[in-house]
Amino acid sequence: MQQAENIWKKALEYLSGTINPTSYSRWIAVLKPVSADGGVFVLATDNDTVFKTVDMLYKTTIQSALKFVSDTEYALELHLGEIAPEDNARVAPMLNPRYTFDTFVVGESNQMAHAAALAITDFFPEPKYNPFFLYSSVGLGKTHLIHAIGNEIYKRHPDKKILYVSSETFANEVISAIRPSPNNENTLRSAALRKKYRDVDMLMIDDIQFIAGKQSTESEFFHTFNALFLENKQIIITSDKAPQSIPMIDDRMTTRFSSGIVVDMQSPDFETRAAILRNRAQNANVSVSNDMLDSIAEKVDSNIRELEGAFNTIVAHAQLTGCRISHTLIDRVLKDMVQTRDSHRVTNDMVINAVSDYYDISTDDIKGKKRDKYVALSRQIAMYLCRTIVEASYRDIGDAFGGKHYSTVIHAYESIAERLKSSPGSELQVAVDDISSRLKNL
Repeated sequence: MQQAENIWKKALEYLSGTINPTSYSRWIAVLKPVSADGGVFVLATDNDTVFKTVDMLYKTTIQSALKFVSDTEYALELHLGEIAPEDNARVAPMLNPRYTFDTFVVGESNQMAHAAALAITDFFPEPKYNPFFLYSSVGLGKTHLIHAIGNEIYKRHPDKKILYVSSETFANEVISAIRPSPNNENTLRSAALRKKYRDVDMLMIDDIQFIAGKQSTESEFFHTFNALFLENKQIIITSDKAPQSIPMIDDRMTTRFSSGIVVDMQSPDFETRAAILRNRAQNANVSVSNDMLDSIAEKVDSNIRELEGAFNTIVAHAQLTGCRISHTLIDRVLKDMVQTRDSHRVTNDMVINAVSDYYDISTDDIKGKKRDKYVALSRQIAMYLCRTIVEASYRDIGDAFGGKHYSTVIHAYESIAERLKSSPGSELQVAVDDISSRLKNL
């Protein structure tokens, strides 16, 4: 048993860096090691959905991880059934053990978010900021930071109930609970659902934007939010957009999301990316010079997830081929990765051209100062898409539109976002969806 636990702990660290955080938390972190005897590694779960999903999608991935960390070719068996309680130290449920404050690299882009997260852990169980709403583009560390909060609080307050879920999981459980069934089973499921989400000391829900437009899910979360808030329980929410910019979400949700503290995280600068790689190399016990790490940081500037993925790929190439990490290896590995990414990267100019084609308006007019209604709307749509698809800063968008002030861009973005939220299915929504589809298929 102890051998299995030691191997599985190392495998979890490896898998947490290679599998999407939401999938890792939902399907992998909940598995329990049983034994590692006779070349067979046994994992168990008492959840039928987890059992079927892992059996269908993740067995090969887990076997590769076991071989990587133990240098042993294990056959993998999954057991479905009740798992006996363990006497050893508990692991925070549904949280990634690799995501802690110690492994979170602080830079100018995330300093405010990190400070707020620390304050929440220090004041818990009294909510310091409630709710704590954290937003950013994908791969910038939102999930890492809220897992760090959960792990730290669980360590300090092991008696407290902490629940982390993705909004997708929440939505699926709501759908299951309200699905008609005989013998009032749906009533029992609804009661169990409410107990699960409201009988906690802290609720963390990731990617809340995915509940937008799902009426029953929004309603259930609204009442869950109110119940927890009135009982002075900590609520932490993440999204890819600020509360007021989430399309098709109920205004009463926006109001509640904005009632605590709203913090964004930006793309990391070069110094932060380099520090992340140094931290990653040290934790992985990989010998690589700082100038080589700097070279990776210069080439991969999109987000933290891609940065760590590039590092993992380079290390794997070196280990599998038996060569040392060099500038030549880095250039060779990253060449295809960076070219592929850049070939699919939509730019501000590409957005302007797409809007120009769609509305049959010259790009000069879109970038210019004409204020007639048709041109002004086209310009606002282009600015909105530059923000949502390119994920450019307001200042960069202003520069792309002939040096317009960033406040003009903010107004355009918020205007279109508000109209989309208030009029789903409108002509404007059709136009935005059509142009977005064209851009994503370039």
